Amino acid sequence: MKKIAIFVEGQTEQIFVEKLLTEIAHEHNITISVERKTNKNEFTVLKGFEPNEDKRYYVLIKDCRGGGLVSCVRSDILEAYDRMIIENYENIIGLRDLYPIPIAETQKFEDTINDGLPEKVKLCFAIREIEAWFIAEYKHFSKIDNRLTNEIINQNRGYDVETIDVEGIESPAIELHNIYKLVGKSYEKTKNKAERTVNAIAYDDLYLSTVGRVKRLKQFVSTIDEILR
Repeated sequence: MKKIAIFVEGQTEQIFVEKLLTEIAHEHNITISVERKTNKNEFTVLKGFEPNEDKRYYVLIKDCRGGGLVSCVRSDILEAYDRMIIENYENIIGLRDLYPIPIAETQKFEDTINDGLPEKVKLCFAIREIEAWFIAEYKHFSKIDNRLTNEIINQNRGYDVETIDVEGIESPAIELHNIYKLVGKSYEKTKNKAERTVNAIAYDDLYLSTVGRVKRLKQFVSTIDEILR
């Protein structure tokens, strides 16, 4: 059994990563536990399972921005690193967005924040917000509402949803809300709304084709895939 820890920016990332892992690894192969940060140095268990030797993977997802706290993915990883190595975690991944860093400065920031990390740690990023990845998997829109066709989106939002560079969208969560609003629905960073979107995503398409359009999504999925396979 391989033990993996994934530190994420917040609730939306936690929900997405949990679903993505289940889709890639298949439910019968993986046990997932979830913790949420409740103060500066403590995490509370939201979903706790003991490692199961009958399954290939045990993954602990740690939401670093619980309770309205500022997310500190990198520092939380470094704080926990020695303990996790003792507990036999083989890989530690961080996922955070780069908002509000200007898009032109993101590569420099990525290089700086990755500098000096332990060998077992890999930081991954979403340019601006992870909702950009949801927009890129455009087939999910018709599952949210069958009236939400690509043609309707293209006509009303002024771009081709199948080809737009989503990493150039300034405020992806707001843009996702604006798309849903075309058919009288909404998107907010709440548990219910995040789960609705995450559960509508076509993971086969995201895994096989969407990654080809979104550089940082490809980096994250490739990192997960390499560890699991």
